[in-house]
Amino acid sequence: SIGLNDRPATPYLNATINEIQRIASILNTNLFRILEEDTEIDGQPVSAGAVVA
Repeated sequence: SIGLNDRPATPYLNATINEIQRIASILNTNLFRILEEDTEIDGQPVSAGAVVA
């Protein structure tokens, strides 16, 4: 079995786990926002109540 003592000898395993956590985090870190008023984003009109990331 692999333990914490093996961590220095398994850099690719550590990198893989870090990448998986970055892409598919257990906690939702994508904080969406709901617009309170009409606005323009990158030249495009966006209505109040729209959800943006």
